[in-house]
Amino acid sequence: MTGRSVTEGHRAATTLELLFDLVMVVAVGTAASGLHHAIVHGQLGIGIPAYCFCFFSIWLAWWNFTWFASAYDTDDTRYRITTFIQMTGAMLMALGQREMFSPDGDMTLGVVGYVIMRLAMVSQWLRAAKEDPERKYTSRTYALGITVAQVLWILLLLVPRSHSLYNAAAICIMLLELVVPFIAEHHGRIPWHPHHIAERHGLLVIIVLGEGVLGSINATGLIDRSGPLLQWLPSVLAVCIGTAALTFALWWHYFHVPFGEILEHNRQTSVPFGYLHYFIFASLAAMGAGFEVLADAIAKGWDGKLLVGAALTIFSAIVIYFLTMLLMRSRILRRLNV
Repeated sequence: MTGRSVTEGHRAATTLELLFDLVMVVAVGTAASGLHHAIVHGQLGIGIPAYCFCFFSIWLAWWNFTWFASAYDTDDTRYRITTFIQMTGAMLMALGQREMFSPDGDMTLGVVGYVIMRLAMVSQWLRAAKEDPERKYTSRTYALGITVAQVLWILLLLVPRSHSLYNAAAICIMLLELVVPFIAEHHGRIPWHPHHIAERHGLLVIIVLGEGVLGSINATGLIDRSGPLLQWLPSVLAVCIGTAALTFALWWHYFHVPFGEILEHNRQTSVPFGYLHYFIFASLAAMGAGFEVLADAIAKGWDGKLLVGAALTIFSAIVIYFLTMLLMRSRILRRLNV
């Protein structure tokens, strides 16, 4: 684990990374499902913060694994077993996320799953610190920062969720998690591969868009087709073509940007690039939740209130997506005149 070449040719995502993504998408689907139910039952005050928090834990665990793998993927037995432990933690985290959408839900299982993922990541950083002396301070800083954050998450379980300090403490720990990469990379940047990183983010975008496709299929499938063809066909075509066109347009817009070349020529943009993708992933998954709300509206005879909820959810998700891409273009792409 001495660090892979940043100019390695034909660097592509491994099958283990793809399997890891698919496991993480289970957690994405759980978070989107929680948002969907919160919208349907009018519990946005609980559902939106819970969704943002759930997605933060999903994104950060995925982000740290992705960048580490880009730099230090040895694909040996020890590396594979550690990744397996992380996937197990992801499944536990997905199971525990359901409780986060309840004001009095037990956070234990979700936090335990997250901590398992992060501590497995700590073992990877410690291995990199030992086997790549040139960047040992960077790896040790990552390991120390992540460990401190996990201890704080465990201690937070001792505080009732109804306590006034709970949310403030959770936000402080989240900020600590976000600060760790800035401090660690100050000692030296890990040798991540720009085109590999761009591909990994693009693949997760495709997978999350697939969640939206599933939601649109569910919506289309609930349209009553018991009457004459001309009675239900326009509704099927409207929902199917509309959601498919939206998904296709977002895919086209995202992959129009040559992220690999951008990262190759400006490695200093790595952390902003990764952090802004939190909003891209979260907004696309929220769009899928909007499609599920549309399915509920159709199932209830084109319920007007739910239709408005679905439209606002999808619209808000698209706005957040485009604002994030605009910010990324103004802050990152402008330097390269892209």
